[in-house]
Amino acid sequence: MRACLSNRSLSVVTYLLLLICCHGNARDIHVGVVHRGNQECHLAEVTSSAQELNSSQDSGANISVVSVEMNDSACALDQAIQQHSLQALILLAPLPSPCFCGGSERPPLPPIAVRTYHPAPAEPALRSRVLDMFPSPEHLATMLFDVMEAYGWKSAYVLYNKRSEFYQSIETVENIVTTKRWHAWFREVPAKVTSQADRDSLDAILSDVKTSGRIHIVMMTDDDVIDAILEQAFHRMLLTAQSHWIITSFDVSKKQLDSFRHSGARFTLLRQFPESAIENAPTWNELTLTSGNQSTPHLNRLVSDPLDPDWTGEEPSATELDRFESATTGQNLSGQGRCRDSLSSTAQLARDSLVVLVNLLSSEEGQETKRPSDAWRGQENCSQLNQSSTITFRGASGDVSFDGCGRRTDFDIYIHEYSNGQEEKVGFWTTDGVVDMNSTISYVEMNRLLGGRHLQVYGRVSKPWIMERKHADAEGLSGRDRYEGFMLDLTDMLAARLNFTWNLTMGLSYRDAITSGKYDLVLFPTSMRSYRMKTMQLSIPLRTRGYFLTMRKSDRRLPGMFQFMAPFSKKVWLCFVAAIVSVSLVLAVNNRFNPNEWGIAAARGAVAQDQADNLNLPNSLWSTWGAAVGQGPEFLPRSYAGRVAAGTWWFFVLVAIASYTANLAAFLSQSTAQQEIKTLVDLAEQTDVPYGTAKGYSIVDFFQNSPEEPFKTIGKYLTDNADEVLTRESREAMDRAIEGDYIFISPTTYEYEILKERCDMVILTADYFFKFQVALPFPLESPYVSEVNLAMMKMAQDGEMDVLENRWFNKKKEHCKSDAAETTGVLGMDNFGGLFYFLVMGMAGAMVVFFVEWIWFMFKRPDDGSISAYPEPTKNNKNNNTAVV
Repeated sequence: MRACLSNRSLSVVTYLLLLICCHGNARDIHVGVVHRGNQECHLAEVTSSAQELNSSQDSGANISVVSVEMNDSACALDQAIQQHSLQALILLAPLPSPCFCGGSERPPLPPIAVRTYHPAPAEPALRSRVLDMFPSPEHLATMLFDVMEAYGWKSAYVLYNKRSEFYQSIETVENIVTTKRWHAWFREVPAKVTSQADRDSLDAILSDVKTSGRIHIVMMTDDDVIDAILEQAFHRMLLTAQSHWIITSFDVSKKQLDSFRHSGARFTLLRQFPESAIENAPTWNELTLTSGNQSTPHLNRLVSDPLDPDWTGEEPSATELDRFESATTGQNLSGQGRCRDSLSSTAQLARDSLVVLVNLLSSEEGQETKRPSDAWRGQENCSQLNQSSTITFRGASGDVSFDGCGRRTDFDIYIHEYSNGQEEKVGFWTTDGVVDMNSTISYVEMNRLLGGRHLQVYGRVSKPWIMERKHADAEGLSGRDRYEGFMLDLTDMLAARLNFTWNLTMGLSYRDAITSGKYDLVLFPTSMRSYRMKTMQLSIPLRTRGYFLTMRKSDRRLPGMFQFMAPFSKKVWLCFVAAIVSVSLVLAVNNRFNPNEWGIAAARGAVAQDQADNLNLPNSLWSTWGAAVGQGPEFLPRSYAGRVAAGTWWFFVLVAIASYTANLAAFLSQSTAQQEIKTLVDLAEQTDVPYGTAKGYSIVDFFQNSPEEPFKTIGKYLTDNADEVLTRESREAMDRAIEGDYIFISPTTYEYEILKERCDMVILTADYFFKFQVALPFPLESPYVSEVNLAMMKMAQDGEMDVLENRWFNKKKEHCKSDAAETTGVLGMDNFGGLFYFLVMGMAGAMVVFFVEWIWFMFKRPDDGSISAYPEPTKNNKNNNTAVV
């Protein structure tokens, strides 16, 4: 049931029509009102206005209103035209398709028709002079988008039905959204919510709104379903402090929203004229309604409008108002009863339509307008068919004016905001695209839902997210105090920020906890996979996780006496020896042929003869070796070429020895496998140590299906050896790695255990691979996701998330005090045994060389022919020896 005029508004209409029609001679005007059966109040508005005009004027037009209800018969309009000689139509509903009612030709339509709705694209066009009171779809779409942009929206979820006044503008809205690169989701809701099927359909749509997390919603429906939509949205907790709804229906009332005033939701309402038009007293000014060359005194406005700069704020006197208190709205409708006091949008348009028709018909007295019989044939040229005179006045539906095609122009849409039970007019939109708005809607702290609530929280043990304290049983701890971990500290921080309390229930299956509906929050790090979104909601990411390689620290080492050679590979050692020989050869050749070197210089007497062999091949090898071990050369080159060669060698030795020293301790304390396997490429290339993981992990499918290396090789290995290397449970794979000789492709689930509890395990890879993000899971329809996400983002900005991460996820193995090589850098005898063997062997070799040299010297014949190489002692030997010393 649509709204009709109150007593005071009827008086206003009476005065309005008196002013319009009191000039000139009276004439009969027959106006047909085409309506449906549910538009009796709109018909009553037109009928009552006409009756009041006829009974009050001394002279002028005699207006009769003919009801044409289109529900019963499609030929009702033909019959009304023939019986009453209608001169104009007010269309509250579309005309039916053409039909033949016993005659060969249809009667022509009246020459003038005023529509209070916008026609659908498939609706037949009229050959009458048509004036559209309702704004065009283009204007409505532009207005709606301008309002959304004024609020700073970048996306919207649009709920619509085909009975909405805005339905014809959806296509234009979609085009604007595409042009502006917005994001919009359009869902059609039932035209009526009367059956269970309608409620289920609406519930599914609102569930999608909730799941998608949309907080900017446009309700593009007629006002008959607004209550039903908001009621179900309230029960799904879509009406929250962070949600903002724009309702496009011009007829939505404050009373409809009062039931949801405590929800915290914010509503924007659109009005064709301020809602106070029916309640406030009018302000009277003498302006004109212009029709051609005629000027008729007319009411300038029907409401005191604070947004209009010409409004003086003065109210009419009681005497002026008392004159218009006689009529009762709807009194001529038998069986209908009293309509609502508030005037609907369609009723406002119907009232203004009668004003337009009376003015036009009065100005065209004595003129004949001939129309073809095929009245429903389309308009070829709207500018020729609608050569109506300029009509401009301020009516119940705002400023009324038309262009050459009869489309309404230069109107205002008023913007209201409703929140916490209060409705306030905050601005208006004009057809020039101007939005003048002073919004009361601003950023709202999203703690309206969680503030003061007590939450049921479910947790599951997963290190370091939630762990049982070491001495919980001894200290008799229970509930939250019995556990510690990242998740619990995070929840405490959220509770302090959002002002809620909570209690903890521990269990084993977080999936059952999510679907049971018993818990508001589940503390378990859930991987963010697309398939999970069907059964749960997820918060913003908490951390980036992944997989790594881990194994037991092996005792297998290089042979003891060769451990010190571990920092360099065999190829490097061979190249190092070859470099020593090569440099020695260069120095020896340079000594032999360079005129400035020791050999040639001694030959020409520039240096002593015993210095000629300073840099021969044996001495060059000795000097090069001495430089290689950091002892310095025994003989230095004399020529510049020799110095360049020696200097280059010294720099090479500097870098090589520094690299060797830096890596010696690490390589002496690590196993060979730990040294060689650092990446997945290393893992795929080795076959000495078996590797695998749990069958259920998604990384197994990734390896087996990937065409890229090294994933393809690893996947083939896992497939060929599935029975040996793939386990049913991840714990089995971890236990096998602890036993030794097995590399576990482990998720980060076991990272804390390896780093904080096990000194016998080592993580081989420096970084994660096959990465994924984990988040907090929520029940599918949880209203708390947005608030928790916002709080966590603020915590990240304040550095609190970094504090938590450092507290629970640092990668130092400080607990392994017994591992001296890793904590203090002290190496044992097993590390340096080889060096001691090398020293003993070197000393033994020196003794052997000593005996060889002694024997050789003893049996060597001296140059003077004596048998012994040792000289005979003389009397002066003692003195000579002393002199030598």
